Amino acid sequence: MESHCRFAWKVMMQKCPAKQLAIIAHSAGGMCVRNLWDVERNTLKTKLKALVFTDSYYHGMFNSSNNAEINFLSKIGIHFKAYFKDYQEIGEASQN
Repeated sequence: MESHCRFAWKVMMQKCPAKQLAIIAHSAGGMCVRNLWDVERNTLKTKLKALVFTDSYYHGMFNSSNNAEINFLSKIGIHFKAYFKDYQEIGEASQN
């Protein structure tokens, strides 16, 4: 799945004239975005304007990010989830 995401990114982004991007990831799509962040971080930091996760894994992005990147991701990103935990994570919103 993650290799397909990287393949699709390379194929699509070579032809894409967009200067701004929004990414929406649901469920396992969050793992793909996390992996994409690891390999395409510089491009994403310049083009990514919105990052939306829905019931999705994304936490690994923060493990490999510095404070400035975490601040950037927190400003443009949000995680909507249908479940509730006792804590609120960076850029996260509960829909209860």
